[in-house]
Amino acid sequence: MNIFLAIAAIILLFIILGYGADLVVLNLRQIGKKLGINVLFLGIILGLFTSLPEMSIGINSVIKEVPEMSAGNLFGGILVIIGLILGSSLLLNREVKTDGDLKFVLPLSLSILLPLILSLDGLLSIYDGFVMIAVYLLLIWSIYRQTKNSEIPIIEIVDRRFLAKEIFLTIIGFVMIVVSAGLVVRLSTYLLYVFSVSPFVIGLLVFSLGTNLPEITVALKAWRKKSSELSVSNLMGSAVANVFIFGVTCSIMPAKIILNKEYFLLAISLIVMICCFGLFYRTGKKMTAYEGAILLAIYFIFVILQFSFLA
Repeated sequence: MNIFLAIAAIILLFIILGYGADLVVLNLRQIGKKLGINVLFLGIILGLFTSLPEMSIGINSVIKEVPEMSAGNLFGGILVIIGLILGSSLLLNREVKTDGDLKFVLPLSLSILLPLILSLDGLLSIYDGFVMIAVYLLLIWSIYRQTKNSEIPIIEIVDRRFLAKEIFLTIIGFVMIVVSAGLVVRLSTYLLYVFSVSPFVIGLLVFSLGTNLPEITVALKAWRKKSSELSVSNLMGSAVANVFIFGVTCSIMPAKIILNKEYFLLAISLIVMICCFGLFYRTGKKMTAYEGAILLAIYFIFVILQFSFLA
C-alpha cells in the first residue's frame, strides 16, 4: 500500500470518527435535556460518550495486540483535553465562572492521575484495570448522589418521533465510530512497521489529537451557545473517562509501559497541568483567558520536547 495513501485514509477516517462521535454526543445531549438531567452530571456523562473514539481505538489495539498504542493515546488524550482544548476554550470564552469548590474537581483530578501512578512499575496489569474501572464507577456514583437533589426543570417529551430520530442517529454514530476506529488501527499498524516508530509515541502525539475531535466539536459548540460551564464539565468528564477506558483495555490485555524520557516528560507535564487546573478552578471562582494561555503553553512545550526526542 502507498504510504501517502495510507496517511490520507487515516486522516479521512479520523474525520468520520469525529463526525460519528458528534452524532452520538449531540443526540444524547438532546435526550438528556428532555429528561431534565443536571448540567454538571450531563457534562460528565457526555465526557464518556465523547471518548467513544478512544474506547474503539483501545479495543481494536488490544485485538491487534498493540495495547501500548492505546496507552499512549489515552495519556496523550488527557493532555490534549486539559491543555489544548480547555486552554483554547478559555481563550475563546475569555472567562469561565466556577464555584471555587474542589469537592468535584479534586476527586476528578486524582482519578486522572491514577493510570500514571499505577504505571510506575512499568506495567498496567489486569488488576490495575479493575482498580481503574472501580474508581471511575465510584466517582460517577458519588457525583450523581451529590447532584441528584439539585433543582431540575421538568421537561415533558411531547413528540416521540423526535426521540426516535435521536436514538436512530445515535446508533448510526456508534456504527461509524466502531468501523472507522478499526480501520484506523489497521492502517496505523502498517505504518508502524514502515517507519519503526513506537506505538506508545504514535498514540501519544498523533492519535491523541484525532480521537479528541468530538471534544473539540463540543467545546466550540458550547462557546457559540455561551454554555462554557457545560464545556468545562464535559472536558473533565472526558479526561476522567480515559481512566475507565484504561481500565477496560488493561483488564483485557496488560500494557507494558517503558519508563524512558518520553514517559517521564509525560508524567511531569500531566502533573503540572492538573495542579494548574485545580489552582485556576479554585482561585477567584473563575478561570480566565490568561490561565488558558498557561495550559496551552504547557501542552505545546510538551509536544515540542517530545518531537525533539524523536529527532
